[in-house]
Amino acid sequence: MMKEKLAKYVDDLFAGHQLTRENHDLKEEILSNLEAKVADYLEQGMTPQEAYEQAIKHIGSIDLITEEHTRIHVAGFFTELFQTALIYALLAWILTIPSRVMLNGSFLNNSLLVVSGVLGIVYLLLIRLLKETANSKVSRVNIKSVRSWTRRVWWIWLGFIVAAMGSVLALRFGSNLWFWRPVHISGPYQFAEFVHSLAAPMLSVALPLLFQQACKLVKKHEVTN
Repeated sequence: MMKEKLAKYVDDLFAGHQLTRENHDLKEEILSNLEAKVADYLEQGMTPQEAYEQAIKHIGSIDLITEEHTRIHVAGFFTELFQTALIYALLAWILTIPSRVMLNGSFLNNSLLVVSGVLGIVYLLLIRLLKETANSKVSRVNIKSVRSWTRRVWWIWLGFIVAAMGSVLALRFGSNLWFWRPVHISGPYQFAEFVHSLAAPMLSVALPLLFQQACKLVKKHEVTN
């Protein structure tokens, strides 16, 4: 009796929606979760009607779920994402090798090498997982949320860069600019220090680029059958 009641409720939820394979799987998933919740509530001493009402309490409309969510192959998605992160880290490490002549530059370069090593290990583990699972595990992703966070991260990064650049310029040339004195850089070493202080924050561009790549990978690894 309860199973039929829950099945009718789920059928009503999907009324007016095309029963695609994705929506069919989502329908089965919702029904299975509701049945599990009702069983738990019954064990807690609720009446069948109370258990039913509590189970469906937070379901609401499925419009946003069906329109904004997609299923992706998890192993393939994260394997490519970590591969991209590894490439970015290695590029940053290579670009900062000349900065090792400076003390803080050496620390940054060594840190990037460690990060590259960690990402490389994770990437190899994901490749092994991908071979073992044949990319069979599937998860649901909110595309709109991913795109929204990508935009937010880009704006946050832009604010960080403006603040970082402003701080560097203020610390190094604040008094010159304040008293209208010409900015003077004495020698190649000071110039290299100045460039390094500006370039180091720019390496953080890898973070918004990764979010942007994640959007592309969601589409690439979408379950289509």
